[in-house]
Amino acid sequence: MPSELDSGVASFEFENGGTEVHQMVLFRRNDGVTETVDELLAMPEEEVETKTTMVAATGAAPGEREYAIADLTPGSYAMLCFVPEGTTSEDAYGTGQPHFMRGMVFEFTVA
Repeated sequence: MPSELDSGVASFEFENGGTEVHQMVLFRRNDGVTETVDELLAMPEEEVETKTTMVAATGAAPGEREYAIADLTPGSYAMLCFVPEGTTSEDAYGTGQPHFMRGMVFEFTVA
């Protein structure tokens, strides 16, 4: 994934090569928001929802590939995974930390 993309419609291919379920949640920081992704993730969900806009989301079980399409406008974006560690299928939900707490966060800019 590049650190900068052009604005417009983008297709994201999401391939899960791991042994746990993963998701890709893509959100944009609203204009004027200066908090870092880490600061946003530490806030109550209701507050974060006033500072970000969810753009796309998809998930994939181990060995699967999924796609998401989003119309990207200029700004600051992040992708992350909220699935808890230990989730190996829809029927085997984990109880560990969300994957984003283990580094599954990627930030990028749309110009």
